[in-house]
Amino acid sequence: MKKIFLILVTFGLFLAGCEDKLDMNPHQSLSEAQTFSKAQDFENAVRGVYTEMLDAGAKGEFRVIFPDVASDNLIQCRDGRLTLSDVQDWNLSSDHYYPGNFWAAQYDAINIANKVIANAKEFEAVDEAGRQLIENAVGEAYALKAILHFDLVRIFGESYEKATDQSPGIPYMEEARIGFPERETVRSNYDNIVADLKTAIDKLTLENGRTRINKSTAQAYLAKVYFFMGDYDNAITYANKALPNYGLNTIDAFPSIWTDETDKGVIFKLAITEQDGVEWANGFSQTSPDGTKSEYVCDYELYQMYDANDVRLNTYITTSEFNGTNYNHIKKFMGRPGANATPNLVDIKALRTAELLLTRAESYYMTSQEGKALDDLNALRSHRYTGFTPGTETGQALIDEIRKQRRLELAFEGDRWFDLKRRNVDITRASYGDHADGTGDVYRVLTLDKDDPQWLYPIPDYEMNANPKMKQNEGY
Repeated sequence: MKKIFLILVTFGLFLAGCEDKLDMNPHQSLSEAQTFSKAQDFENAVRGVYTEMLDAGAKGEFRVIFPDVASDNLIQCRDGRLTLSDVQDWNLSSDHYYPGNFWAAQYDAINIANKVIANAKEFEAVDEAGRQLIENAVGEAYALKAILHFDLVRIFGESYEKATDQSPGIPYMEEARIGFPERETVRSNYDNIVADLKTAIDKLTLENGRTRINKSTAQAYLAKVYFFMGDYDNAITYANKALPNYGLNTIDAFPSIWTDETDKGVIFKLAITEQDGVEWANGFSQTSPDGTKSEYVCDYELYQMYDANDVRLNTYITTSEFNGTNYNHIKKFMGRPGANATPNLVDIKALRTAELLLTRAESYYMTSQEGKALDDLNALRSHRYTGFTPGTETGQALIDEIRKQRRLELAFEGDRWFDLKRRNVDITRASYGDHADGTGDVYRVLTLDKDDPQWLYPIPDYEMNANPKMKQNEGY
């Protein structure tokens, strides 16, 4: 088991293990001087951060599946393998595998990012192109470090709205080092995340595509962070900077996002190739000659919220029989097209244009700019509903519709639990079953109070045992 502060992965050894992605020789031990011997090595090392991010939770299950299993978007299919029951039933323990795996992988990735930042300070590039490459790699490292800490504090700490000045967050690692750091506060964590993203924005100059961070990506993430802080003015400011660089798909092209045939509508994604060897989305379902066998199916209340003219209905969900029963299976991540394509192998869409647009819409509403909020809402709906007539909602009806569209748009992408936690509200599940018509076995637990300790995931046992200064969350 990895212990992030006492047993850190040797950096050179990590790079040697990524020889398919990095231009390095496989030595058992490399000094940092050897590791960073040319400008290209900084970019190669940053690629290692992305690789390590994919290690968190079986290459995507924790990032994407857990937050919907733990909320009200997915219900366990009793014809499946009956996995993650403790997540759905809000009965996690400190020795649970996935939170522990996520914690370790996140900090391993942060460790690499900090190595890039530290070594860049001592490295002198021989030409302008080299200096630009290093500066951009450092910008990526700062942005990735911020995003990784953001994920951690949202999982293991209170929401920003609920947190006090003393509420424990997570250790914010400013450098790669061996030690016994204490948990900092949620508020200080967010301050550091904002600062690192702003540093990244200043340093990022290259267009890195959708699978790496660039200036616009960092601006989009900063908008998201401010949104989670309830700083809606700054959320609008940075959404306005990022959104002109991205577009929404037409209704006809929208399904192509989920088969990796287009990147339009995607701000940032984690690329997964055949060589990665993991079809992470089989945590939703497995395809066999007997049909689709699902671990989790769409909650029937959510299913009924999709109108017949909504392109998301048939893009996200497919209804078919398994073992004599019809289920509403999750279609969204069933894989790329082609007879020889690997089922359930598809890139993880970490941030999309639609999410940022909905973030700005809610931020406009929260700052009494209802007209602009409605414009953003109508812009999204016009790209999702065939024959859409612009809405005219105001007041409570407007914010209700914005939040409804957020749920519909980001369903099964790992947003729902975080969104409810951000707003500090209870989870109240409907009493429908797992079958396609809402009959069948119902949730075993229907309500999670907003003050329940299970909103904060447990610090892993191995971390508690290794670090005498680490404090556990209440209830574990």
